[in-house]
Amino acid sequence: MVAADRRCRPLARIVSPGQHGDSPYVRRVLERIRIPRRGLGRPRERPARVLADKAYSSRDNRANLRRRGIKAVVPIKKDQQANRLKRGSAGGRPPGFDALDHGFGRRMDMIVGGVPHWRRQSTQACQRLVGRWSALACSLGREHDQSRLHAGSRSCTRRAVHERTIMSTDQFGLAEGDYVPDPDRDTTLLIDAFYDHLAATLLEYALPSDLTTAMRARQGELEAANQHLIVDEPARHNLRMTLALVAAYEFLLPRLGRQTAIAAVRAAFVEPLGDTMKEGTRAMLDTAPDAFQAMVELSKSREEYAFGKGFVFARPVDDDKRYHVDVRRCFYHDVLVANSAPELTPVMCAFDANWIEAIAPDRHGFHFDRRTTIGTGGTHCPFHFSRSQEAG
Repeated sequence: MVAADRRCRPLARIVSPGQHGDSPYVRRVLERIRIPRRGLGRPRERPARVLADKAYSSRDNRANLRRRGIKAVVPIKKDQQANRLKRGSAGGRPPGFDALDHGFGRRMDMIVGGVPHWRRQSTQACQRLVGRWSALACSLGREHDQSRLHAGSRSCTRRAVHERTIMSTDQFGLAEGDYVPDPDRDTTLLIDAFYDHLAATLLEYALPSDLTTAMRARQGELEAANQHLIVDEPARHNLRMTLALVAAYEFLLPRLGRQTAIAAVRAAFVEPLGDTMKEGTRAMLDTAPDAFQAMVELSKSREEYAFGKGFVFARPVDDDKRYHVDVRRCFYHDVLVANSAPELTPVMCAFDANWIEAIAPDRHGFHFDRRTTIGTGGTHCPFHFSRSQEAG
């Protein structure tokens, strides 16, 4: 089952404990729902809707939800429908059913079932409520406008659910502490989330929904035309990622204007996976024996596997107290300049805020400094990690 709130707009995955009606498990699950308000006030404790499959289409379940003031989005069993029709007018009117709302639940089932880490939590054999709560309470953070929930946006909203579920599962594996960049996986994840976000943006500005298909096609054309820029395997993936921004910008620029188009591209690139990066990085630093050393090792790993020869690094300081690395040449910027879109370079710079904001100097014993970037007019991009004096 899935509990959803249109007005406050988070969703919560609810794995049924296998009992119907107002069972202790269901009661305890519902009692632990907390939906923060955007302004002042207590968190909401009652979902607006409960999404479930037709196995839960009993009269008792519907009555239970109705008593709580919760809308039931549950398809009707064929035998129940037939029995109602046989009774004619005495059978009453059929329960309402929103197929689009139910699509949320179907998509969540597919995603949760496909994430190996969650399979154990989502089986009927797992009876511990704490285990169930960790599986069901994936808070999906990015707000989704109610106007996007009409029939024409089914694919967009389903992909948006996919995107937000990814956020909650540390898809990059940062929290494990042994993260090694996988350029193909990471780039594909970023690009898919980027286009998913743009699909919602198109709806917001009443633009044709098929523009994302045209953007992807244009990205392919740009990749073919820019093959000469590839200097190694990481550059191949970085080229894909950068040209996705260029392709989207080309379509949005004449329709939205320069500033709005840049803002839309920036939001689509920075926001979708921001939470998973921030939370994963914070978890890695919180659990590392030496947070500073863990961050230095992560930085060096990314320099080798994710950036490659398309970037030029200088390391003025590298000791047990400071790791200062300066990016003297940025492959992203070179690609954007070659494709007449240097104004998008700050978008790439902004993406780093997703992990920078995870650093808590007082708790982790080091601080990070990046006062300028090539994208914002600097001669280089300083990535300077330094231990705090107290930690030294």
